[in-house]
Amino acid sequence: MANRLIERAFEERHKRLDAKYRVPQLVTALPGRDVVLYRMHGDAEHPDEAVLTKQDYELYEKNRRLFSETLQGDLVSKTFLFLGFSFEDPNIDHILST
Repeated sequence: MANRLIERAFEERHKRLDAKYRVPQLVTALPGRDVVLYRMHGDAEHPDEAVLTKQDYELYEKNRRLFSETLQGDLVSKTFLFLGFSFEDPNIDHILST
């Protein structure tokens, strides 16, 4: 599945990837991880939890507040590569502006 290209790329390079696409995953860390992959708008394998509609975006802070808080903290001290969306995304705009 195309959704797993990033995961497979790290796996082929023997890197330990800690993927985060659900809020409960944010409170645990994979021991010995090399990289954290944040899928802040969800994952194709869990479409019922994905951020897709205007209402999903508007309720992002309420439903996924921990994602925002985690990203805000990590943006200060870590290197990020943003893939698959623009900086006009209202959720990332809010995170960067806070």
